[in-house]
Amino acid sequence: MRILNFKCLILNGVGRIAFVFCFVFASSLFATPFWYHNLSSNEANTYIGYGSGSSENEAKQNALLDISGQISTVVKSEYKGDKKIVDGMYKKDISEQTSQKTNSSLSDFEILKVENSDLWYVAIKYENRASIDKFIQKIKALPTLKNTTPKKQNSFLSQTLIGKELQSALGFELDFKLFRKDTLWYIKYEDTLQVLSKKDFEKFFVTTQNPNLTLNTNKKNNILKDKEEYRFLIDSKQNGYVTLFDIYEDGTVGIIAKNLTISKDKKIEFPDEKSDMLFEASVLEEGKDTFDLYTLIYSKKPLILDRFAMSESELIKDERYKNFDELIELLDGFEYSSLKVVTKAK
Repeated sequence: MRILNFKCLILNGVGRIAFVFCFVFASSLFATPFWYHNLSSNEANTYIGYGSGSSENEAKQNALLDISGQISTVVKSEYKGDKKIVDGMYKKDISEQTSQKTNSSLSDFEILKVENSDLWYVAIKYENRASIDKFIQKIKALPTLKNTTPKKQNSFLSQTLIGKELQSALGFELDFKLFRKDTLWYIKYEDTLQVLSKKDFEKFFVTTQNPNLTLNTNKKNNILKDKEEYRFLIDSKQNGYVTLFDIYEDGTVGIIAKNLTISKDKKIEFPDEKSDMLFEASVLEEGKDTFDLYTLIYSKKPLILDRFAMSESELIKDERYKNFDELIELLDGFEYSSLKVVTKAK
């Protein structure tokens, strides 16, 4: 804060008038910056947000909230939940917390102005485009891209909707990766990162086909209804072992069945009719459909999978088990099949 020396004018010796004059003059020292609420942009789908606060971080957060409000009223719903076996039944245990104050979905913003006088004042510019479009723009701008020798793409990623979008836009398969950092999901190519919107993250949840390994439910079109019981139908063209994973909407990975013995061309149900275990479909939010990605891995020998938690484990809530990216890397070395299952709300 700058401190300036100034004199107060005393008119006719009236102390009260002198005090008022000094007060008005002093308050002008802490006036709002001239640029505040006066910046503009001619770029399409671009918003400028303004915020003030007692700290620079608070001012930035308020500027991001201003942008969120311009785009739409953003309400963040956080789902804290897990799936576990309770009294022999596989269920989701969900609680919901809703907060109006959210701006974590805004990324790649540009700070236009920062000033500190009596308060911190910030202006931020944000381009409201799909995260995959921003990533494509970044990749196309890489100076070394033309000289890069194409690498073999991850077999699962090449089948995802986001992988196909990238290939269509770039004209070749990009050896990109899914990446988790600071509680957010990113798409990554070498040193280029792009945080993913929820909509673009969901493009990693796809059904894949494998002639040697099939995975289905016992329900028509693999569509479940809330509170409905179901089983998995598994078939393999080889003797060995299969492990079944469940990937939740937030990227948490849980093991449902580990190293089940399977015989060639002998279809199995899991859990079978004699089992005390039951699977029950459930939605995350009342009245809204949800989905899971079930993934089956075949192996000749039992697998050691210490990086992943069992679905019934209390540890499943930990951030470290939001490791969909690790599972994708693991898939590349095995026979696997994945199945996106939608649960319809009542």
